Amino acid sequence: MVLTARRTGRLERVAAEINVAGGRAIPLQLDVTDADQLTKVVAEAERQFGPVTILVNNPGIPDAQRVTKIPMDLNVRALYVLFCQSRGD
Repeated sequence: MVLTARRTGRLERVAAEINVAGGRAIPLQLDVTDADQLTKVVAEAERQFGPVTILVNNPGIPDAQRVTKIPMDLNVRALYVLFCQSRGD
């Protein structure tokens, strides 16, 4: 499992818990507004785990009101870029 976020502090703890429980997880820094980072994350995910078979876009936004302020094209574009990179397009 590849865990991504702009800040990796919490991700490292969650990845450690997953690994201790017998799973396999790596934390990677990712700002979805940066297409180069999207490409690098997919490359690292595939290097560590093989081809991407499941892709989940789950923005961690604690305040539901803030979700309406995030540009929809940002979420759609980031997911599209991740999808294309994982397919090799």
